[in-house]
Amino acid sequence: MGFVVGATGVGGGSLMTPLLTLVFNVPAQIAVGTDLLFAAITKSGGVLAHTRRGNVHWAITGWLVAGSVPAALATLSAVSLLKPDAAALAQIMTRTLAVALLLTALGWCSRRRSRRWDVGSRQAASARRRRWAPGRW
Repeated sequence: MGFVVGATGVGGGSLMTPLLTLVFNVPAQIAVGTDLLFAAITKSGGVLAHTRRGNVHWAITGWLVAGSVPAALATLSAVSLLKPDAAALAQIMTRTLAVALLLTALGWCSRRRSRRWDVGSRQAASARRRRWAPGRW
């Protein structure tokens, strides 16, 4: 699995979760929860390593936390209050996972085009700055 992740650049959750649900018939809730637990453990090591090197932009991290933690708490509260049927919840999670995987695949396939656009827009912006740079009037 590590080879596939390295070769494709797609995260393990995008590959492992569907594998668990489609091949091994693991319920979607268990597959997603297992992936999240594994990601939390492995990414904690990455946080420590990058923090030691000074690679973490804490202001951006704060904004990400400010949006994601309340959303996660709201989702947990909604599930706790509504107590949805497990089968219905599994179906919703499976469909959501399918949409997320489709969007991931589309993003992965279009990244070459977006990189070309990004490079072109950076070159154009650089040319504009050179043309209007102070002292060049």
